[in-house]
Amino acid sequence: MEATSTRPGPGLPWYRYFWPWVIVVLLSTTVVAGLSTVVIAFKYQDSLVRDDWYKDGTAINRRFERERYAASLGLSASLQLDPRAGVVRLELFGPGSEIPESLSLELSHATQSA
Repeated sequence: MEATSTRPGPGLPWYRYFWPWVIVVLLSTTVVAGLSTVVIAFKYQDSLVRDDWYKDGTAINRRFERERYAASLGLSASLQLDPRAGVVRLELFGPGSEIPESLSLELSHATQSA
């Protein structure tokens, strides 16, 4: 009795062999993973770097100047947030710390542009 071989003979087409399919599956997996990464990168972009970073940098310097000026006048403030009640409490301290006519409050997050 002859032993049968599980290995295809040399005359068979390429798709009947095992190793070409292993290579095709590995390459296909790499392509799908790469395209998925590109889709995720564009869909969930980081908003850490703002377009007007130079303008933001000069605004920080102006803010520091204002803080130094307020400290030289003896002015300070205390701000308390109560998110459960939705209340913001501001206390002003120093000479001439009466309530101003208008006051604006901007809440921003360093890593989220929204």
